[in-house]
Amino acid sequence: MIMNCFKCGNFFVTLILVYSLLSCNRNQVAEYHRNGNLKLSYFVNSEGNIHGVYKSFYESGNISELKYFDNGILVDSLLTFYDNPNIPVKSKDLYHKQYTKTLHFNKNGDTIKKGRFFKTNRIGKWIFHNDDIDSIVEYKLISGSSYTNQIWIRDNSTNDTLISRGNYFLLRHKDTINVTENLRIKLFLKESFYGEESNMFLVIPKLEKELNKDYSNWDIIEKDTILSLKNDGIPHPELPIDFPVNHFVEFALEDTGSGKKILRGILVEYSRNKEIEGLGYDTVERRLYFDTEYYVKDNKLDSR
Repeated sequence: MIMNCFKCGNFFVTLILVYSLLSCNRNQVAEYHRNGNLKLSYFVNSEGNIHGVYKSFYESGNISELKYFDNGILVDSLLTFYDNPNIPVKSKDLYHKQYTKTLHFNKNGDTIKKGRFFKTNRIGKWIFHNDDIDSIVEYKLISGSSYTNQIWIRDNSTNDTLISRGNYFLLRHKDTINVTENLRIKLFLKESFYGEESNMFLVIPKLEKELNKDYSNWDIIEKDTILSLKNDGIPHPELPIDFPVNHFVEFALEDTGSGKKILRGILVEYSRNKEIEGLGYDTVERRLYFDTEYYVKDNKLDSR
């Protein structure tokens, strides 16, 4: 069956060609550009869902997009192309059960960015390639949305992380402790967002198990606050005079029971810009989310 649709006011013509493939119980749909070149080509199954290969094309006739559907659900991979058959693929999306891996390429075929999506939200570490430097950006899924967390800037020629660029922390602790031992944690805001004079503190849940995976109940659970060495009220004569005490936190975590443990929380960096008469200081803040794992060993159980 052939259907012609004309919208003369906008000089727009769409042609849809449908014919039955009885052996596969599918209908093929084809839509055309105004110049007569193929625009879309795909199959619809008996349930009315797109099924199989889906292709879209530029007005020039070159392929624009190639993807595959399984009963209306996008699966496997998605390829996009430049409007030039001599140039490699423009982007590639690889679909997995829990996430989608995406890669983008320039016209020379070099990777310009890569990362992962959960649904439509960026997650994990993404790499953005430039001529001289790479930007590595960590995304966290917070309350159902993608949050830009840590950022590293890397020199392409040396593969070194550039100093005074980005925004990230260093977290240090033992991987394994005994059941009678406290976990000693050190967290250093290596590259600050607001500069060397800013301050910071940590906030962690009183009970880790109460915190939702995406922090969506953060505001209603009980929490503990740990101040930086600058503000913890404890003298630190052992530290060098130029030690960045305003960007360093150290504390001991007491735990009960053995097994694998998880610690999550938020590093809050803040800066007081100026004092507003009668209202206190104008304060800005940026949050960095962290999570880490460790193992608590029970010598009696492990020796059996």
